Amino acid sequence: MQINFAEKFRTKLTSNSEIKIVCYGDSITWGYNSLLLQSKNNYPDKLSEMLNGYFSTDKISVINKGKNSKTSSWGLEYIYENVIDILPDLAVVMFGINDVIYGTKPSRYKQNLAEMINLMCANNILPIMLSPTPVLGLFREKVEKYAGMAVHLFKSENILFIDMHSEIKRKLEMFADPYLYLPDQLHFKNNYDDVSKIVFDKIINGAI
Repeated sequence: MQINFAEKFRTKLTSNSEIKIVCYGDSITWGYNSLLLQSKNNYPDKLSEMLNGYFSTDKISVINKGKNSKTSSWGLEYIYENVIDILPDLAVVMFGINDVIYGTKPSRYKQNLAEMINLMCANNILPIMLSPTPVLGLFREKVEKYAGMAVHLFKSENILFIDMHSEIKRKLEMFADPYLYLPDQLHFKNNYDDVSKIVFDKIINGAI
């Protein structure tokens, strides 16, 4: 599926309209730093800064609806209050790491993602679905497996998506010590710039 977001945004901005984007997910979206503190470089905030700078406007709001420790089951249960009722132009959605940690069955995980996609599309909200970012340690291989399942689903649904697991894995492999990049095995070291840049590039390039 090909969508030129940049052109759509420009058209809307020329009429002085606001653009609303919701980022929905777990602690990677929220921007976990340490001791339950939110990173000032959380990716929705950085994405807002980058988009408004690119279009020379202040009309693009990026709303952070990430929450620590949440699974796709929570995401489906609360999708109305966190996404649909906000009526965004675009929703960027990423779940998966906690589904592995808390034992969500693969079939349930895929069903949750599919139902979220269907609900957003039925309410005229265009989703960009993200596979979960990689982790280190005990859950590494299983998160990679769930990411692969997510990508397979997104392709079968002909939905816009970013294989965030593969994108970040390439960044991670550049570090001799991967714990410098993911010090607690899950979260970025006070810096979610790579996530925001990947999402920004996909939006601006218009083809996902």
